Amino acid sequence: MRGSPLLRTVFLVIALIMVGWVFIRVTAPREHPPAQTVRPHDATPATRWTADFLLRLSADAESITVATRSGIPVELTSAGASHAGTVDLDSADPWVDVQIIWKPSPDTGPAHRFAKITIEIPGRPTFKHVIDGRGDLDERIELPPANAS
Repeated sequence: MRGSPLLRTVFLVIALIMVGWVFIRVTAPREHPPAQTVRPHDATPATRWTADFLLRLSADAESITVATRSGIPVELTSAGASHAGTVDLDSADPWVDVQIIWKPSPDTGPAHRFAKITIEIPGRPTFKHVIDGRGDLDERIELPPANAS
């Protein structure tokens, strides 16, 4: 081997000290500035909207459920292509779940069906949405929140 064993030992000790110093720096606890109190930008409480809805269907349904976060689900079972009702919406996060189970058709497979929902909230623009698909429909519709208008 080349070089003095004493010199190799000194270099090895220096290298071990440097690696130890790096590990101490990496694993040492860091001092962070004190956490600042986070204040909500808009502390207005969420209000409830009472919204009227009109649901138009492409075929007769066996059952219709319209649900929201703020209220009890509205279940409609009457025959016909047009259904109306009222739901309560949370103004901070307004959404409506619509679930439609179609009456069985004499066809062998599920048919392509659609439904159009119109939601009217007093003092806000009318919201319209079309749901379509093959078979039963189940969709969550998110409306613009109160601070978006």
